[in-house]
Amino acid sequence: VNAEVVMNETRVHLKTTLDEPLTLEGLNMDVSLRGASTADLAPLLGTSLPDLSPFQINGHIKRVGDTWQLDDFTFTVAGSDLSGQIAVDTGGKRPLIRIDLVADKLDIQELLDHLDRRAAEATAPSDKTAATATTLNVQPLRAVDAVIKLRAKHIIAPHLPLEHVTVHAELQNGQLLVKPLTLELQGGKI
Repeated sequence: VNAEVVMNETRVHLKTTLDEPLTLEGLNMDVSLRGASTADLAPLLGTSLPDLSPFQINGHIKRVGDTWQLDDFTFTVAGSDLSGQIAVDTGGKRPLIRIDLVADKLDIQELLDHLDRRAAEATAPSDKTAATATTLNVQPLRAVDAVIKLRAKHIIAPHLPLEHVTVHAELQNGQLLVKPLTLELQGGKI
């Protein structure tokens, strides 16, 4: 099955084969999404997303038993690029999410600047109220376990360019453990 869905400025192209339609066993799907803002993906995902500049996502989704896998994943947005694999195993007590990503460039500064611009555009000029504290809801983090690996050649952070960053983090039973974190900063290695 080949399909293309267009919603506002977002285009989704799917190329799918399916061995067992009722159970979704044997699902193989090439997916490509591109659009003006990641926030436009909210109706597809059933959750809100930050409003980030033009994006493109490509990958191959497959289901094997209790595991949903996104292979050959690429994501570009706001001057950043990520690639790798994401898998979700739903067969245990809690879903286990495995994320293994590589970035040539991860521009945190551009992402923050973009979010600041969007927030400024959304604020009325006559609004002089002070910023209020926001509570971070961590309850969803207790509902899943995760293993996350990220390797980035360049991370551009506010006033802090980082090189050759490697992070390995594990989330189990609501507890986050960051294993080896390595990076280069101003020619030194941490």
